[in-house]
Amino acid sequence: MKNSVQFLNSGLLLFFMLVSTITSAVDVSVTTFGITGTGDESGKLQSAFDSVAGTGNTLTIPSGMTITVTKNMFLYGSCSIRGLDVNNSSTIQCDADLNNDLGRQYWISVGINRHKGNLNPVAVQNTFNGSIKDLTIKATSNAKFNRAIFIFNTNGTTLDNVKFDFTGGISNPPDCFFGATESGIDSNWEPGGPTSMTNVTIKNSTINAKHSHTDSEGFGLANVNTVLIDNNSINNIGDDPIGCHNLTNVTITNNTCSSIDGRILVNNCTNATISGNYVKRVAERETTWYGGGAMIYAGLEKANAPAPGNITVTNNTVVIPSQVNSYTYGIRLLGVRTATVSSNLLKMDSPCGGCGIRIEADTSEPSWNDPAIPQLDPDHIARPRQITISSNILGGAYPGEIAQTGGNFPLETGNYYTVQNNIAGSYLWYSNYCFIYNDNILDYSDDLLDGADYSQSGVNLLAIKDPVNIYSDTLSNVRPGQTVPGTIYTATLAGRISGYNVASLSQTITGGFITLQLWKNGQNIKLTTISAGGSVNLTYNEADLAFVPGDQLQLKAVGASTLQPTNGISVNNVAVEGLQTTQSACYKFETMDNNIITDSSGCGNNGTVNQNHTGVMLSTDALNGSYSLDFEGNGEIDVNSSASLSIADNLSISFWIKPHAIPSGYATFPVCKWTSTITTDANYVCYFMGNGSGGQDGKLRFLATTMNSGWRSITNNSSNPIPSDGQTWTHVAMVYNSATGGQLYINGLQSGAATPGYGTLVTNSQQLKMGTGISSMLNAELDDVRIFNRALTSNEITNLSKYRNSIFISN
Repeated sequence: MKNSVQFLNSGLLLFFMLVSTITSAVDVSVTTFGITGTGDESGKLQSAFDSVAGTGNTLTIPSGMTITVTKNMFLYGSCSIRGLDVNNSSTIQCDADLNNDLGRQYWISVGINRHKGNLNPVAVQNTFNGSIKDLTIKATSNAKFNRAIFIFNTNGTTLDNVKFDFTGGISNPPDCFFGATESGIDSNWEPGGPTSMTNVTIKNSTINAKHSHTDSEGFGLANVNTVLIDNNSINNIGDDPIGCHNLTNVTITNNTCSSIDGRILVNNCTNATISGNYVKRVAERETTWYGGGAMIYAGLEKANAPAPGNITVTNNTVVIPSQVNSYTYGIRLLGVRTATVSSNLLKMDSPCGGCGIRIEADTSEPSWNDPAIPQLDPDHIARPRQITISSNILGGAYPGEIAQTGGNFPLETGNYYTVQNNIAGSYLWYSNYCFIYNDNILDYSDDLLDGADYSQSGVNLLAIKDPVNIYSDTLSNVRPGQTVPGTIYTATLAGRISGYNVASLSQTITGGFITLQLWKNGQNIKLTTISAGGSVNLTYNEADLAFVPGDQLQLKAVGASTLQPTNGISVNNVAVEGLQTTQSACYKFETMDNNIITDSSGCGNNGTVNQNHTGVMLSTDALNGSYSLDFEGNGEIDVNSSASLSIADNLSISFWIKPHAIPSGYATFPVCKWTSTITTDANYVCYFMGNGSGGQDGKLRFLATTMNSGWRSITNNSSNPIPSDGQTWTHVAMVYNSATGGQLYINGLQSGAATPGYGTLVTNSQQLKMGTGISSMLNAELDDVRIFNRALTSNEITNLSKYRNSIFISN
């Protein structure tokens, strides 16, 4: 019986404890404290904060109510603040210069109950645990403060659906510097010394600002373990829209950020993920533009904090508009230990240029001491280690480079840098232990978002540090004040000049110098000087000078008037080096001016709408969000024959197709270089089989005539028809090598059996045609038709087939 009574008493105690727990957290309206939404209600609101502190209760603000305060506020203990309108009509606004109260530094302090100089009651740290939700926090034209919310001490703070409205505030830097949040330690403000803060979440919130490039910030946090900043919209911030300092386990995802001079910044952070964000530079008050250094940035900041480590930057979109007036980095990592930068899209339109992705040692903090044991960098320089850069697209009018600075890189065995499967304007990498794979692609054309070249050329970058020699020349008898021109070289392939190498001079120069000039099509596009001193070996890595087939390149040497000796000097074996492309034609179908279809490969193979056919029109229903070409009725595009289109040895053809219906009759030809009347002169033909083809309807087949075997099928048809529903895009590619044979690819995958090589192909003088047919014309849309004069690798075919679907084009 005694045990039963004890059990009953224990059960009752547990019941009352549960009831107490359940009923302790309640909603309390601010109206309970006499708040009406009129006049200055600073004291009443602070009393309300004090009342709910430590209770776990939620202080609610009625819909449409605006509470005006003119003093610093303190929120602490276990409690929450919530507006009763998810559309943020519940508002707390600051309407005063807070310097007249306790100071402008922080408006609402979280985790302390008073400023330490305010002794009634005595200021103490009081850990905050709770949420701020469904509110507008506003600055009026009278407001002056630096941070709306400063978190001093928390073991769980959530901001959810909070709108920060700073558009009415008049900034006056550095005295008034509007920012949404910050956290950390400020010994001039709080008592008690450092704290250990955990679990801060900022989500679904908005910041609207309208200030200069020096006087507003977004969400800032420091000295917190476990942070989530997710799905926020941060608009027209002057400085950093998101600034993270000395955080551990931070996730920054799906935010839209526009700033005048800022970036997503993680300094001295470890285990940081920056993913799915849209980051754009905007003008100050819609007039003045700034570069701002970088759009996504990780580096050092504090003397004794750890170097940033385990950083992941993935699936972000970075936009640098054409109006930006200074060199700007897209993604910049300084001194990061272990990082992955993958699948980011950088739209770089500024003519001032910028490095798309840059990795470098951080020498900016000379007092930094590596706290790692043992120290990896005892000399105060944080060195990057174990970096992977993969599957990024650097697009825009000025695509930028993937680069590493030349100095201060570690040379330890096992420390690696991997650069793989990217598209960029250039690749500059000087470190040992660097693996630059041959599936990187060079792009030098134009805007990837606006119908540009998604994989310009498929360049094999087998040796970035040792480019191929495009041509070599020897310039003899260079004299003072005289120019010696070399032989004109006409480019047969497209590519980029990466530098030139002077092997030697014929005799020692005892004074003066020689200027070496590189000319393209009659214009001097690059020069350098060879100083006195004899034999030299000069290699430059400019990687910003493009050429296309037919461009004329020439070297010239000019002797300075002070050149000694006065007799002639020979500059021997000047090798122009570069990375070459192999595209013969590229049709992106972005314009159709006067029935002309532009070839963007640089080879000049423009097409014309055949006037005997009708029904060719631009369509906005394109995979890349811009235009495609819609063939209706009996439409056809004709391209005059040229040497670059008549390909005998190695050939690749790539295009996207969206059929509206299976052709009637035997077949139509999406791409064809053939008369279509005889079978002995077909250079290459793509068949899209019709309903009169004997059961092959809806399938694709490539055929051609080889020199020694006559009419041959280069690859077998696909095992299944491609969709012809007028909705589905399919990527098609064919490669042929005269020695090893051919293969058809559907959506990047091999389709049908490979065909053995039957030798070189027959070439002809027939037009290249798109959209023609035997008994009917192509009833389909085409996009991004490319012809290469080499056999692409399977990785390159995969690249061509996937980029449009894997990167955030819709942004």
